Amino acid sequence: KTFVSIVSQFAGVFIFSTVSSYTFGQSLFIITVVKNYSENVRLFSYQIYFLSTGRLPEGSVSAISCIMAAVSLALFPLICWFYKKLMRPALDYSRSLVIWKLIWVIPISNTIIYTMNIAPDTTNYSYFPKEEFLVLPALWCMMTFMTYGIFLRTVIAVSRNAELQEKLHLTEVQITAQQKYMEDLQIRIQETRRYRHDIRHHFLVLGNLAKSKDLDGLQKYLEKISAFSVLRPTEIFCENT
Repeated sequence: KTFVSIVSQFAGVFIFSTVSSYTFGQSLFIITVVKNYSENVRLFSYQIYFLSTGRLPEGSVSAISCIMAAVSLALFPLICWFYKKLMRPALDYSRSLVIWKLIWVIPISNTIIYTMNIAPDTTNYSYFPKEEFLVLPALWCMMTFMTYGIFLRTVIAVSRNAELQEKLHLTEVQITAQQKYMEDLQIRIQETRRYRHDIRHHFLVLGNLAKSKDLDGLQKYLEKISAFSVLRPTEIFCENT
């Protein structure tokens, strides 16, 4: 029976990971957490029945089914909040984290511990002393989902921190590029100022030569400044300009 349960669970995980966008490790975590939730509902239902009657139910009792339905309905808002606020963000933020390849061990271990040591044994009614059964279900459920909550919050924090680090890195790259652009722009501005100063100087010299009607000096100066302004042909290094 245990082997069949394990095989069916892994088959369900495989089908879920195939039809969804989650990895096999994430799917195994989701399915096992859902299984833990159903086990906790069953455990609470048995506790309520025990508190009401003073004994565990014998075999299949319709009252247990009604209690389980009522407990599931009462806990539905809590499990919705758990999924929307913790599980779904953790899965979406950390889809590529390697941790999902191993973290399924936690819910699997909880399932094994529950099955071997905590699950109500309806064939042995002295298995749970009264005092132990009053405390154990609530303590087990609280510790189980507190563990999941702490882990999922940690995953969300790590993922958001990695996202912020990536944004910070991109911002630093943009700032560095902007600084380099401003440095190049300052160099171009200084070169432009120098060119304007040189051109103004050339115009003054040419104007003075023209006023003094020194045509020979004007011709020589024009030849002199023309020698510096000759454009060199563009060198072609390869076909790709």
